[in-house]
Amino acid sequence: MRLQLRRPRSRVATVAGAVLALSLSLAPALVPPSAVAAPAAVTLEGPQPTRYLAEYRKGKDQPEQGFGFLLKGNGRTQQVTVRIDTGRLSGVAEVSGLSKHCHRDDKERIECSYRAKESGTAVQPFELSTARGSKVRDRGEITVTATAGPDAAPVRRTTDLVVGVPRFEVSGKFERERQQPGGTARLRLSVRASGPVRAENGVGLTLEPKDGMLLSPLNRNCGATAETHEMTLCKLEGRAPDPGETATVDRPVGFHVPRDILYTVVDYQAYAIGAPDDPDLNPRGSYRSERKRWNDWRDGKPDAPTLHLRPGKAAELGPFRKRSRQTVKVDNHLDVAALGATVRGKEGETVDVPIRVRERWPNGSKAKVSPNYLEYTYRFTAPKGTTVVGVPEDSGEPMCSLRDRRRAVVCPGNMDGEEIRLRIDRKVPGAVGRVAIHHDGEFPARDPERANDTDTVPLRVSGVTTGLRARRALPWAVGSTGLLVAAGAAYWFRRRGATG
Repeated sequence: MRLQLRRPRSRVATVAGAVLALSLSLAPALVPPSAVAAPAAVTLEGPQPTRYLAEYRKGKDQPEQGFGFLLKGNGRTQQVTVRIDTGRLSGVAEVSGLSKHCHRDDKERIECSYRAKESGTAVQPFELSTARGSKVRDRGEITVTATAGPDAAPVRRTTDLVVGVPRFEVSGKFERERQQPGGTARLRLSVRASGPVRAENGVGLTLEPKDGMLLSPLNRNCGATAETHEMTLCKLEGRAPDPGETATVDRPVGFHVPRDILYTVVDYQAYAIGAPDDPDLNPRGSYRSERKRWNDWRDGKPDAPTLHLRPGKAAELGPFRKRSRQTVKVDNHLDVAALGATVRGKEGETVDVPIRVRERWPNGSKAKVSPNYLEYTYRFTAPKGTTVVGVPEDSGEPMCSLRDRRRAVVCPGNMDGEEIRLRIDRKVPGAVGRVAIHHDGEFPARDPERANDTDTVPLRVSGVTTGLRARRALPWAVGSTGLLVAAGAAYWFRRRGATG
């Protein structure tokens, strides 16, 4: 019997075969191209994961709020079909104000058609209000599905609706009582949850600095809603405090202080993201224009620090309020001067005397607009022989008060160019009136130069008006005629007696 020997395989071939077998076992199964889902042709931004509705009030109309979001065509303008499932709203919320782009497909679904621009199209399919009989913490659900064509993958978002609004109070304090002009005012803030509903989306801050104050230094999660920076929004990182808890913003919020300023204020409040007072709930406003600026600003500041919420209350920040205001006092001063003017006219004439006040900053520059919150009074004392017959008015209401039998006028500060009406009754040699600035109140000018706070108002009378001359002559004419009549009557009676 003949034996046949089989040549053994090489070790390299054995290892290669093992690797190939392992690769095939780990490789995904091949699928035909038609079975691979096409990429989504539209992006859906918003609505928030959780939305809050005002608590139901028996016997009162329930407030409505728009339900909106942003559609963005990926790469070009897209025709988008939006289907909204409202089947899980029963007993929680009611739909009203259906958009002209939408119609009810059935009782539980709404279908809409929009053109989504590449830059984004803000839409508001309908409005929501709290259902009658609902209770705090009742929950519902809305699912939004957007599709841009039969071959494109749909985009879907689900939003929980919660009855009841998370409530917050804030406390704050500037690190320094007086701020340097041109410097930075640093505001420390704490947030306290005061309501029974938890803020599941997080906490936002609205900051409204006045009079040219700007956010500085920058924070990545804060941005201005308009070019004028009239309002700044901050989306705070970190867990929102539970009802009854307090959290502190981990770093102060800074504001640039203009150089030419004495006083101003910063208003601020905390809100739950997704609550009715969330500025981002207005899709036609914040989503289209203001939020775009906010996102552009944020995306351009990747290295800026981020504001976080930390558990616990910061010490000595003052009382908690729903909306708070902090006064900014700037270490600056303003030279306020009262400027008199010579009053010229004739006896019997009515003349206008302008109110003239000059305000200058420490560098000598003129204050183009009188600083807000500045408190002083302007006092005008008329020269002897004159009477005040008119004061400046606003919509028919007097802006100044009359004193001392209509010879003195007291006006609030920040007036310049308005006129006081004066009647010249008679000529008094050497008559001189007076104008004066009186600093008082909570917000003084801190004026270091008081010598120019007063000035004189000389009176120069050049004659008598025709009307006044006639009025003065009338009593003498009437008196002379009476004497003639009396004399004639006496003569007639004497003649009659003599002839009788």
